[in-house]
Amino acid sequence: MKLLNINKNSTNLSAILILPEKATLNLPKLISNYIAPLNESKDNILVTGVFTPEKGAIKKSIADAELEEILELAETYGITDIFVANADYYKFLTKAKKRPAFEREIGSVKQINGLNIYPVLNYQVLAFQASKRKLMDKSIETMKAVLGGTYSNDTDFVDSLDIKLYTDFDDAYKALKELSKYDMLAVDIETTGLDWVNDRLITISFSPNETSGISIALCEEYSSDYKKNLNLIKKFFEQYKGKVIGHNFSFDMKFIVKLWLSNVDDYKTIVDTINLFDIDDTMVMSAICLNNVDKASYKLKDLAYEKYGNWDGDIDQSVLLTYPFEKTGKYNTIDTMATFYLYNKFSKRMVEENLTDFYFNVERPLVKSVLKMQMAGLAFDKDKMVELQTQLEEFYNEQIEILNSTNVVQEALTILKEEYVEKKNKTLKTKQITIDDVNLFFNPKSSKQVRLLFQIMGLQIDKKTDSGEISTGKMVIQEQLEVVDKDSENYKILKALEEIAFIKTLKSTFLDGLIPKLVEGSDGVHRIYGNLNQTGTISFRLSSNNPNLLNMPSTGSKYAKPFKNTMIAEPDKVVLGYDFSSLETVILANKSRDKATLDTLTRGINGHNINSWNYWPEQMPIVTEKMKLLNKSGKFYYKPDGEHYMTYHSSEIDELTNEYIEISKDEFEVKTINMVAFLYKDLRQKSKKISFGCSYGSGAAKIQEYLKCSKQEAEAIFNRYWTLYSGVREYYDKVEEQLIEKGYVDLAFGGKLYATLPEDKAKRGSVIRSVSNATIQSFALLTANALNKIYKEIEDKGLTEHIKPIAFIYDSLEFQVTKDPEILKVANDIIIKHMTWIYDENWAVPVEAEGELGLHNWNFDRVLPIGATKEEIQEIL
Repeated sequence: MKLLNINKNSTNLSAILILPEKATLNLPKLISNYIAPLNESKDNILVTGVFTPEKGAIKKSIADAELEEILELAETYGITDIFVANADYYKFLTKAKKRPAFEREIGSVKQINGLNIYPVLNYQVLAFQASKRKLMDKSIETMKAVLGGTYSNDTDFVDSLDIKLYTDFDDAYKALKELSKYDMLAVDIETTGLDWVNDRLITISFSPNETSGISIALCEEYSSDYKKNLNLIKKFFEQYKGKVIGHNFSFDMKFIVKLWLSNVDDYKTIVDTINLFDIDDTMVMSAICLNNVDKASYKLKDLAYEKYGNWDGDIDQSVLLTYPFEKTGKYNTIDTMATFYLYNKFSKRMVEENLTDFYFNVERPLVKSVLKMQMAGLAFDKDKMVELQTQLEEFYNEQIEILNSTNVVQEALTILKEEYVEKKNKTLKTKQITIDDVNLFFNPKSSKQVRLLFQIMGLQIDKKTDSGEISTGKMVIQEQLEVVDKDSENYKILKALEEIAFIKTLKSTFLDGLIPKLVEGSDGVHRIYGNLNQTGTISFRLSSNNPNLLNMPSTGSKYAKPFKNTMIAEPDKVVLGYDFSSLETVILANKSRDKATLDTLTRGINGHNINSWNYWPEQMPIVTEKMKLLNKSGKFYYKPDGEHYMTYHSSEIDELTNEYIEISKDEFEVKTINMVAFLYKDLRQKSKKISFGCSYGSGAAKIQEYLKCSKQEAEAIFNRYWTLYSGVREYYDKVEEQLIEKGYVDLAFGGKLYATLPEDKAKRGSVIRSVSNATIQSFALLTANALNKIYKEIEDKGLTEHIKPIAFIYDSLEFQVTKDPEILKVANDIIIKHMTWIYDENWAVPVEAEGELGLHNWNFDRVLPIGATKEEIQEIL
């Protein structure tokens, strides 16, 4: 423990402030953030610094030793109030079983062994997350109140809430009849787990306002009337005409909708039931109002803590049935009151921030759309998944055999065995062991062993992990594959390691992780039901979890096809997939009006071709010299040669033959630049990573690291990129200007992203990049807008059972559609109509979408043209 000299000799000490030791190194910052704001109470606080590790949680034994000294100080000075600016030390001081939601508890007090423990913010956080200034202000307010003797921790409020609990059917019926008079009710459920297919309801609560509510028992552990109560809830929702408010309500709705289902694949009943409800979701509302680069928490308990305190502090949600109904029901009912409170709070804020149109036009209808899609599920062929799993295991073993057949791996194993023998023999008191006694196999999953391989192979690797070790990741392996001799043993080893990495990802993420989640429906089809989240990203693109259904193998991956073979069309259906064409590039071109970006979309210049020629014109003499011909008068030609062609100016041609095709000057420029693709393939390939990095904020240092070139060359390439895309740079500058002026930037459809630029220069740059990228990525909401309209038209036309949206993957939508030319034509027309809707009439490049059809699975092998007739679709089938 470090005792600072601030107030150490004061005779009027009444509190101790515990800071991480690093936070005590900058004394002026410490004083300006904690001491000076305390005004007349500033002489009453003793400041201490405690050890905290660079990463991770501190060991309890070390923390206990530090705290022992602090508690001795407290006893010496007669101090009972302790402020703690570290979650781990707060946990140990309050004797909590698990790490607390530390920031949520700022402003509260825990009383332990005669001490009052108050969490406060570590001021260092502000350098990286300036938006937490409010938490800092709240910390100072708490400290001033405690030191001034005016602090009040009012626990009476929760005890004063009007909560009624019902196990008996008749009482529950009367209570719901009374609540049906209200035009708005907050609803929340408690369940045995997170899996709506297999878990069940425990309780359901309703609140008509912020201070009263009821909870009804819905499980046999709590009520002998539970079956009647479940049916009562179903009947209530069928008859209730008012608005239902929930927090993250798509979770609750899955369990509620299940009351109507005899089997989970009854899709029409799912859709019809969801449409019974008029839903507002306070998690979505809060995300719209609080959307910040710093990613605020949208959890109900965090958002409503300011009013209801830590009402779930002594509840473990994973074992709710171990508590009596009186405890679970009370906890559940406060959830609904808190939800009502958030509805009132964020309804008002959406009006103040001009966010109501964004909510009501896009995000509110998306709540139902996402819910229907999640409950539709994704169909898989379980047998093919298991078969692919087996094949991958066999292929994995083949790669291991390849590794073990190499001299490098055998040398590595010898070194590892020797190390093991030396270490083991130090601990043995009797017989010593030799290398022959060690049965050790090479493990490609061990970073330590792979690093040893790299060392023996003599690879030069600059990339390091956070701990300073040489990186062994897939990117490093792929980079080395580009530079080593393809006939060497090193290449053989690296190729095997690359295959193992791919196999590991596909098997663990897409097979081992998904197969246990398969649910067999009444139609014999196995489906997986994942979660889609509206509040998971700052751009409002959907995210996914449990499992992550957005995380499919990319189309370019060698394992994409076998995996997508397992994702099947349902009986009598085909799979349709619709994707926006180069959506982010189209949006960037329209927003920035950048010439180079527009050229790639309107003139047919390939982006990778122009980028690489822009970086290395001197290494592409043919293209560079041809481009100089644009300044000469005369005619322009090109000469096809198989898949390739060469361009010519009339001054270069001695004798004009039929092979030379005359083109315009504009076409000559386009075709000349696109010659890069076959003349300079290696440079073109090398350019991709540079361009991607620059577009996402990488600087010259990253280019130097990747190319292993001089600083001057890296800076030249970096500058050439931004000279080429000067319009994009100007657009990003305007985004930054708006952020500085208004504290937020505009997203698609009227959404907003708030950010406060931090003091730290590197973090500041990162924030600006995140904000700029979000303004473009937010146009994934075009997909969301389309989905909302597609659902409406499908249902209005009575086609729910024939056209079923099943997946929303970034900028694409997938559907199960009845295998009938007439229905497929209707589906194709509806989907294309809503995906190519005009967002802005002033855009230079239209938003376009393409449709594909998979007859049996997700390997879309047939194009579905826009406006295809029934006859054309029949031929496609």
